[in-house]
Amino acid sequence: MWAYTISYATIDITPNEQQIIASDKPTISVDWPYALGASLKKARVILDGRDISKEIKINNRGFIYKTPKKLSEGIHVINAQLEYDLIFRKKVSLKWFFSTDTVAPKIVLNERRNVLASRTPTLNLKGYTEPLSELTMEFNSNPPIVIDSNKRGVFASSIKGLKKKNDLLLTSKDRAGNVTKRKLTVIIDTNPPIVKKVNPGNGKLLFSADKEKLKAVLLDKESGISKATLLIDGNAVKTRYNKEKDVLFYEEGFKKDGVHSASLEVIDVAGNKVNKDWKFKVDTGKIIIDQSDFKLYHYKGVKLTHTLSVAVGMPAYATPNGNWKIVRKKPMPAWYNPMKGWSSGMPRVIPPGPRNPLGLRALYLDASGIRIHGTSAYYSIGRRASHGCIRVRNPEIVAFYPRVEVGTPVIIRP
Repeated sequence: MWAYTISYATIDITPNEQQIIASDKPTISVDWPYALGASLKKARVILDGRDISKEIKINNRGFIYKTPKKLSEGIHVINAQLEYDLIFRKKVSLKWFFSTDTVAPKIVLNERRNVLASRTPTLNLKGYTEPLSELTMEFNSNPPIVIDSNKRGVFASSIKGLKKKNDLLLTSKDRAGNVTKRKLTVIIDTNPPIVKKVNPGNGKLLFSADKEKLKAVLLDKESGISKATLLIDGNAVKTRYNKEKDVLFYEEGFKKDGVHSASLEVIDVAGNKVNKDWKFKVDTGKIIIDQSDFKLYHYKGVKLTHTLSVAVGMPAYATPNGNWKIVRKKPMPAWYNPMKGWSSGMPRVIPPGPRNPLGLRALYLDASGIRIHGTSAYYSIGRRASHGCIRVRNPEIVAFYPRVEVGTPVIIRP
């Protein structure tokens, strides 16, 4: 701790030694009011290591410095070397510190949308504020009472006699004089939260390549959701929670095919709890079609499992590039004439069979009119020969067909 030590103990300093102030542009001054006849002749003043001697205003009894720029939050140190004429020359050395704190103290509670809740007529209030702040509580217009907090700012208090709906005002005042007030509603809530929907649902299929991995839509109309914990295959995982929409997201993805288990625990502000357990299947597969190489690549995770030679759309009927997915599978498909110029001389319907334009199997994409399908026109493989679809030899599409699911991502490249 620093202090100034001279025989003239009546020197006034501003801000005071160790004072915490709520301004980041304070006035710093030294005044020697009782040194009659004294005249300050010379002053060297250092603020936080910077010489401000040319910026101060000197008078007979001391100096004044109005900080032109905002000071940073925290401790600031002043060194002042002053020379007075008082019958004879008198040197005075001063060194002190003060702190700036312009941030109002936080009052942190387990609440949602300024609502606190209990399952019983007694609320066990817990929270924390800035250490060494003065904390008071007013409950249902009763006289304010002081709540004690420890050196870390943690406080606890018991409020009894709750009605269905109650008013609570908490006020925290820090050592600099900054004040925070929080108006809250306190309710009695005995109803557990609801898990409205999970995706993927029980027994459903999730593709690891999908942007949205897993989500749960939650609901609590009374006190609000306080905490949601998700376990995948028995292990707690990191999630993201949208408080505005009450939706929980798991976005890390899955690297392993097969069945996975999920367990979700949701707790509301009052402490009511609900649990949901379910299972879902993960498919790490994806298809990449490289038009320049006339190849279809099938991956499971990062492992390449199949490579098929294909035909793609001719220039006039180009196969569309982009990110697509399989939306339907059809074994032994019938072909229906799209009634376009190129098909005007063909039958309205060609029944299933090896000579059918769609071959023995068809995988329909969400790109309009585009399929990955079989063909007996093997001469077209490796060429731009189709009307936009991706052709695969019939024996190969038959073998490949059961290895992909509806929903499989399909990436088509130039």
